[in-house]
Order: sequence, then structure tokens, then C-alpha cells
Amino acid sequence: TEVLWEVKTMVAGELNETHETWYELISDGTVAGAILRFYPGRVDPKYYGVNLIFNYTVTNNYVNITGFSGGDVTKVYKTPTVFNFGSDIAICSGRSAELTLENSETGFSYILQLNGVDLPTQEVAGSDEIPINFNVSSAGTYTVRAFANNCSMMMNGSAVVTVNPNPVLTVSPNVAICVSQSIPLSVSSNQDPKMDYVWSNGATTANITVSPAATTTYTVTGTNRDTGCTATGSVTVTVNPLPVVTITNPSPVCEGDALTLSANITGGSAPYTYSWTRPDNTVDTGSSLNLAPASVSSNGLYKLVVYD
Repeated sequence: TEVLWEVKTMVAGELNETHETWYELISDGTVAGAILRFYPGRVDPKYYGVNLIFNYTVTNNYVNITGFSGGDVTKVYKTPTVFNFGSDIAICSGRSAELTLENSETGFSYILQLNGVDLPTQEVAGSDEIPINFNVSSAGTYTVRAFANNCSMMMNGSAVVTVNPNPVLTVSPNVAICVSQSIPLSVSSNQDPKMDYVWSNGATTANITVSPAATTTYTVTGTNRDTGCTATGSVTVTVNPLPVVTITNPSPVCEGDALTLSANITGGSAPYTYSWTRPDNTVDTGSSLNLAPASVSSNGLYKLVVYD
């Protein structure tokens, strides 16, 4: 008994060439040619996706020759070419990284994997000689798998993405000062002492002193020297105008007469606090100072300080 095989291609519904170099016949120890070993890698690329017909005939070589035949059909598709992918990268929280597959092929899809799991939203159709870029923002190990027609191949290499936390800044609270006053401002971070600081006025230390002529917002940017991650904070210094004080002074008066010193305030921000100082250094409060009855001992310099 003998088994005779042939492998043919079917194009446009017609069997044409026989391809003897795509297979070899092996005896099972009893019947010659009982086993056909097929080599998909030997298939000419022009026949990818074409029906391949496997026909066999079993014959009996005794005097009375009898036989029967059968067959099978399959298709061979191109295996994706392996291209290089990715390199390790570190990013800051909230940022994204671009991972590149150096090349691709038309007819194949390329899907990004995170820690070995396909990411359905990161599937891209290939195009001959065109690289593919994937944008990612999560930490982990990324790989790429190419596939088509049930053929799949992992691309060469992987990319480890590290996501570093952004620093958190603590900046001085908003504050109000008067014209010509100065105020210290400071900044600190949960990532000190690895931080560098730059203020909007050009200062590069954590602690500064400012004396703005008008209300000003100071912005500070902190950068971690190791990771390059940054954060920004700000503080507003409100500059209030000084109140203008006018004292109503009806003097001179005669001894025994009534005498009242009154303060008229413009500018600043009410309510006001008053501090009168008499010639004998006695301190009084209130918007006016009553000296009645006036006496010679009332003579002298009276001072008033107004706070808003």
C-alpha cells in the first residue's frame, strides 16, 4: 500500500501549480508516504491567503489495484516582521510619554500591551515603512503585539515607564501691608531638600522679603532636581494706602474754656484706631480729645497716630 500526495494552489477557483518543494513525505513504518510534513515557511509570498489544496490517493500494489482519495484545504498567511520597540522613560504625574515602534507593515494591526495585557484603545493599523507612536501616561512595562489572520508576533523590546510624583508646595498665605512696608514670604515642599525655587521677581531662594509699591501677586515655581517635576504656587501681597490725618485745633483758647481736638481721616480702610499722646505722655483713645476746661498746663504738643 502507498499514499500519493500533491499540494496545489487554487487561484480564481482553478487548481494550477503543484508545489513539491513545500512538503516532504514520510513513512509511518508500514505505508510509504503515509505522513505529509508541510513547511509553511517555504510557501511563496505571492500565495499568502490563497487556498492550498492537499490531495492524497491510497493505492494497493497487488495484482488488483484499488484505491481511494481524499484531501484538505488550508491557507498560509505572512507572519508579522519583528521591529524594534521602545526605550525606558520617566515622566511626571499628569504628563504623557511617546513610545515608538520603529516600523510597521500594511495589513497588520499593532496593539500596545501594558504588563502583558492588550490595551484595546491603543490599536493602530500598520503602513509599510511608517513608524507608530503610542502615547501613554501610566506606569508599567509596555510591549507591542502585531497580528492579522490569526497570526501574531511580539515586537522586539519593551519600554518601562516610570511616573514620578509632582512636588507639593506650601507658600505663605496672602497678606496685607501698608505702603513702604516690607514682608517676608516663604515656600517649602514635601520634596525638600531636592527642590530649586524661582520666584516671579527673579529670586531663587525659598525665603524672600518684598516691599511692593502696589498690590502684587508673587508666583513661585519649584523643581525637583532629580526628576524634573515641577509645581507652582502664588501669594498676593495687598498694599493699602496710609490714612491721611487732619486735626481740628481751635486753640488758642482762654484758660477755663472748653477745648476739643478732633481728628478727620481720609484714605486707608475703616474702622480706625486712635492713639493720642499728651505733652505729659499720657495716652488717650478715641477720635477726639477733650481738654475742657483748658488750663495753662494743657499747653504743649499733642500727637495722634491712626491705625486702620
